[in-house]
Amino acid sequence: MIAMTTTTHHSATDKAHRIDRLVDQYLNGEPGVTPDKVAEWAASDGTRRMVVEAVQAEDTERVWRALSLVRTRARLTPDVLDALESASTRPDPVGWEAMRRLLAASPDRVFPRLLMMLDQPDGTASREAARLLADDCPVIRSPGPGVLDRLIGKLIYSAEEVHYPLSIAVARLGSMTLRLDVLLEALRTHAYVTRENFCERCVAQSLGAEAKDRGAVAEAILIAFQDNQQSERFVGLLAGVLTAVSGDRATIGGLLADANRTVRVSEDDLRALRVEIGGASALRPMLSMVEDDYVKPLRDLTTNTRDDWRRVVQAASLGFRARLFMSVTVFVVGLAASISGLWLLVSSEGTTNLFGPGVGLAGGLAAMYAVIYSGPLADIRESVADLGRANAAFVVFMHRVSQISGRYSSDFIHEQVTDDELARWGGLLAEAANDVTRTLDAPLARKKKPAAKK
Repeated sequence: MIAMTTTTHHSATDKAHRIDRLVDQYLNGEPGVTPDKVAEWAASDGTRRMVVEAVQAEDTERVWRALSLVRTRARLTPDVLDALESASTRPDPVGWEAMRRLLAASPDRVFPRLLMMLDQPDGTASREAARLLADDCPVIRSPGPGVLDRLIGKLIYSAEEVHYPLSIAVARLGSMTLRLDVLLEALRTHAYVTRENFCERCVAQSLGAEAKDRGAVAEAILIAFQDNQQSERFVGLLAGVLTAVSGDRATIGGLLADANRTVRVSEDDLRALRVEIGGASALRPMLSMVEDDYVKPLRDLTTNTRDDWRRVVQAASLGFRARLFMSVTVFVVGLAASISGLWLLVSSEGTTNLFGPGVGLAGGLAAMYAVIYSGPLADIRESVADLGRANAAFVVFMHRVSQISGRYSSDFIHEQVTDDELARWGGLLAEAANDVTRTLDAPLARKKKPAAKK
């Protein structure tokens, strides 16, 4: 019996020495020794000390070999974990590899540092930290205090490039109910998160809700909606969460109906959430109807009116150039007649020949006077002013009509158009039309002569 015990002891000692030699050979890079041959390195105190020293060594190759031995299936003692934590502070790939091994073996040791890295302005560090969490974060049913809260906080407002990796990590922490409660509270308190910068795909990934969990999600969302229905931002986010979890808007109505049998939110209050859940797909038919029945005819009218005005402007420009040409021609002819008459008048020796040149001089002066002080030149000035006034009136009118129609369309979509509102919109359009009519009638009123007093 003593002999058998002694033999067993010597056998265990020989095995430990053999593993020590193999580990030493592997750490020194000798060929032929693989990690599989030294898989039992953690069973020996001496071997563990060698690995700890190698992890903390300056030689990068030796550290890499030591890290390849530190696997999650191995029994990592506190001294090995301390060595990994020390090596994880290195600012190189070796440090990231040590952090990866430490995250898989003892996540509580490395979570705080990873969360701090997510806040760093260096995009490389935040991306690497998010990728590390996504690839190596283990499933933790009871995460440490504040870990889930901080990770979800990072998820909803960090850069887009880290959204999806973080959502994978969040899905491994706690239960679905716990993740949902933390998420809803974070969305309620983070005022800068809106439906526009909200990643629904990442939320669905982080919650990890299965088909059997969707009813519980709908109930939690209805309870949160009932307590915060005055916040349009939060209602939109609740709609986004439910849409992300259900994955199909066609099933959301049934989920809400089933959940509301328990929560009991009035249909009038629930309408706001239904509209937000519908989002673009629910409003698209209404927008299409408004566009077909109202916006498209207005757009066609605007296009046709613009074409008509372009033709009027072209015709007015042609008339302006014609009148300008005729005025210049008349002025030149009058000037020539005046010069010719004056020359003949000066060169004439007898009084009998003064009549002809005098008539020519008078006619030329009259033509020049008509062009300069009245007649065509005055008409040209009025035409230019009228044309500018008409163009300005048209631009203002189309802008007012566009603004009125846009506001009306918004109120119509949100079911805010009452009979009084409809009358008000009609009054605004009539006022815009009357304004442009008065502007266009101003030239005619100016040209009318005042009625003779009796």
